[in-house]
Amino acid sequence: MTDAPSTGFALDQLTASLKEYAREGTETAALGLLIEHDYWLRRIAYHHPQFVKVDEGVPWRLDWIEMCKAFSRNELYASTTQNAILQIALSIQVFGAGVNLGDVLPSLDRTNTAAVLRAIAEAAGHPDVIG
Repeated sequence: MTDAPSTGFALDQLTASLKEYAREGTETAALGLLIEHDYWLRRIAYHHPQFVKVDEGVPWRLDWIEMCKAFSRNELYASTTQNAILQIALSIQVFGAGVNLGDVLPSLDRTNTAAVLRAIAEAAGHPDVIG
């Protein structure tokens, strides 16, 4: 993997590339949650380009493990809801990145709860369960 430019990314180009090259399954589900929520991809694109890597000829890929480490070190702190969304996305994609749903779910509004449910259903292989 090579490093991303330190100046950030155009959000639309980053999002398009990430969607196109996301590995099916958990990565697609976790990425979909971040895209739907919007905050974290903007923050990564403009303030944390170090979490975007070029991998095996793919233009851009999120470095989920490094994001998880940074979150664990409190380097990515945001609002309670924003943190909950990132924690859930990380727990979907990064093995061992557990989240206590009882702690984070109460911070989600109806829209974010629906996004989380869709991501979990997609990660479980049942994207049609939640409409």
